[in-house]
Amino acid sequence: MKKLVIFVWAALFVGQSLARDFEFSATCSSGQTLYYCSNSVSDLTVRVCSPIFGSSYGYYDYEMPKGNLIIPETVTHGGKTYIVTEINRMAFWGCQGITSITIPNSISKIGDDAFDGCTGLTSITIKSEANLIKARLYLKKRNISYRVISKNELSVDKYETTDSRYSGNVVIPSKITAGNTFSVVWIAPSAFRACLDLTSVAIPNSITRIGEGAFESCIHLTAIYCQAKARPSGWDVNWNPNKYKVVWGAVNKFQ
Repeated sequence: MKKLVIFVWAALFVGQSLARDFEFSATCSSGQTLYYCSNSVSDLTVRVCSPIFGSSYGYYDYEMPKGNLIIPETVTHGGKTYIVTEINRMAFWGCQGITSITIPNSISKIGDDAFDGCTGLTSITIKSEANLIKARLYLKKRNISYRVISKNELSVDKYETTDSRYSGNVVIPSKITAGNTFSVVWIAPSAFRACLDLTSVAIPNSITRIGEGAFESCIHLTAIYCQAKARPSGWDVNWNPNKYKVVWGAVNKFQ
């Protein structure tokens, strides 16, 4: 059923018949089959793509990668060794079975939504300096959903599925180790919006930015505990639009 849904979505979106559109495939060291497109005839570099529509619209009739995925720095095909330099737009779209991923230093570019729908990630090791803002690379750790914004920084984000909400007492850590060691530096706009069962949140000093409406309509939220002594300049003026109780300088919440 999953393969059929992906096929229908891809065909409607692109407006063309289903077709293989990768140049070759190879098994990587972690055991999954990955698909590649070359950058040019003369250039010995390749991009990771999905097996359908090249820049990526699904895995219909192909097995999706799952488990611990290690993207290689090089791949050999037809007697030639290619450097893997890019991950195409939506290359791993919908690959919910991937639980960890390693992105090598050779990757210089990651396309938009490259990891959209990879909801099972709990560990991400990034050696690359590629821009990750639009890659939609998320991980979950201790019931908090994070969006990866750089190789060493995370943003607290809303859950991708509407039936998952933050609840109870949430303590945001300043750092987590999940493959890389990441600093938790942002809270995204509307990250906790309409989390009706949320009762308290503790925000560490590492949070330099909070987006608009981050705590909107959390009707059972009794207090927001902030390690900072006053609102940092990077927090949107409407970060707490319903004016829930804020306790500043709440150091004891992080000990």
